[in-house]
Amino acid sequence: MPLYEFYCKKCNYTFEELHEKCEGQAKYSICPKCNELAKKIMSAGSFIVNGHNAANGYSKNNKAP
Repeated sequence: MPLYEFYCKKCNYTFEELHEKCEGQAKYSICPKCNELAKKIMSAGSFIVNGHNAANGYSKNNKAP
């Protein structure tokens, strides 16, 4: 299930929610603090690049240390 981040303008609260895939992209949710409409915001990615290219600055000519 995708995890989305939401922001409520009224109470300045940011929260995360899991949504079912079949619901499509959730653009709005209800704020758990003030029960007003909260809008989806862009979240930071959570992946790490590993391997040869990550170790040598993505250069094919340099060898990893």
